[in-house]
Amino acid sequence: MSENSQPISIETKLSFKTIRKNILLMFFISFISALEFFGPIFTLYLEEKLDSGILISAIFVGGALTIVILEGPSGAFGDLLGRKKALIIAAFGHVLALLFLIVGGSVFWLLFFKIIESIALSLWSGIDIALIYDTLLHKPKEGKVSFKKIIGIYNMLWPSGAILGALVGGILAEKSLLLPFIYTLIPWGICTGLALGLTEPPYEKPVHQSFLFQMKNSAKTIFKNRDLILLILTGFLAFATLEVPFQFRSIFFDARGISPTYLGILSALSYVFSLLGSFFSDGISSRIGDKLTLILSQALHGLFILIVTFITNPYIFIGIYVFSSFFWGVRWPVLSYEINKRIKSSERATINSFFNLGKEAALVIFMPIFGGIMDIADITIAFQIFTILQFGAAFLLVRLSKINDS
Repeated sequence: MSENSQPISIETKLSFKTIRKNILLMFFISFISALEFFGPIFTLYLEEKLDSGILISAIFVGGALTIVILEGPSGAFGDLLGRKKALIIAAFGHVLALLFLIVGGSVFWLLFFKIIESIALSLWSGIDIALIYDTLLHKPKEGKVSFKKIIGIYNMLWPSGAILGALVGGILAEKSLLLPFIYTLIPWGICTGLALGLTEPPYEKPVHQSFLFQMKNSAKTIFKNRDLILLILTGFLAFATLEVPFQFRSIFFDARGISPTYLGILSALSYVFSLLGSFFSDGISSRIGDKLTLILSQALHGLFILIVTFITNPYIFIGIYVFSSFFWGVRWPVLSYEINKRIKSSERATINSFFNLGKEAALVIFMPIFGGIMDIADITIAFQIFTILQFGAAFLLVRLSKINDS
């Protein structure tokens, strides 16, 4: 235990009933928060309003830059003032952001929407994982449910909701590209209510109440641990080379002649395979080890995306593209586990936020590059360049120390 942390007393241990309630509520939140009906058509909506790859990238960069600035402080907020408070504010922030977008459709309002949404995302990201991990620290020692299994289910439920959201969103978009945004107010309103029902899990809280001191201590922890550095750099490169192209997927599909309705179906199928990857992640990593699971899932995901850019047959194109999402689903539960087992509770939310900061920094840096390549050449070439670069993340994972998978 750190000298800057307060220990968890026996009296404050969570009951099994409370542990189960927290986990179930987080499962429901994961599913319902994924019902963002505008997901499959967001870049298409931006293209309709802005008609420029650079301006579209600017919207994403504005959001990502906001997250980069706030990720550290938001994680410190979660460690110092509580995970539950952060999640409630984050859920309501999504509602507020959507209201701003619905009110106006100019570049100013679109940027304002993305900034408010990004503030909410910075409060959410990492803190949800910290709440789950610290809740499970209170489970009976004889309990056989592992964090990787729980976080695998948690990650699996998000694409389950996204499947429904993508299908409904595609149908709504046929009538109006604005309708998916309006209907997304409903699930985020429900998530705000569910977050109010969570119980704050007792954890080793920092004795100090300084945001800067909390971020400084957490940064020291990262830089003293070679594997943490490699894992955070892996997240950075994975987002730079795979998530950036994913954000432009609706334009990529549209260039292949796929209508908004089918964009929803294609996105839904991708989420199905991502869901399956999360479900089997714990089993796969238990058999071949966490390190090999991370390396293979990273390399194979990029390889399949690269292959699909050369395929013209629409059926083979769709089949390979949606199957590649399986490896995305496999990777993140293991990566999250490997990070969280290396950090203490008093710094968990802050370091998870630093991890997400690295991912968002990748968007800030590489979104404009992708948009520029798309404008100068075409979106297929942009996809090819970025997926080739992703093999750098797999190389970093090769450098990871031998992992004790217990």
